[in-house]
Amino acid sequence: MKLQILSFFAFLFLTNAFATGIVRGTVTDGTNNEPVANTNVIIVGTTIGTTTDFDGNFSLKLNEGTYSIQFSSLGYAAQI
Repeated sequence: MKLQILSFFAFLFLTNAFATGIVRGTVTDGTNNEPVANTNVIIVGTTIGTTTDFDGNFSLKLNEGTYSIQFSSLGYAAQI
C-alpha cells in the first residue's frame, strides 16, 4: 500500500477583543489536490481537535498562542 502525503492550507484569523482565533483550512491529497474527508486535525499536546468535512474543510477556535497541528487520515502518512 502506497502512503500519500496530506497537504493543507490553514488561515489564522485573530479577534483581539477575546484573544482567541480561528484556524480554518482545507486538507488535500498531496498528489492530486483532491480534498480529504474525515481527516483528524489535532492540536499537538492537547485534547483539542476536529475532523474535516466532506470537502476537506476544518475550523478550530483557539486561544492566542503558537500551536503545532497534526493531520492524520487512514492511508496517509501523518503530518505536523
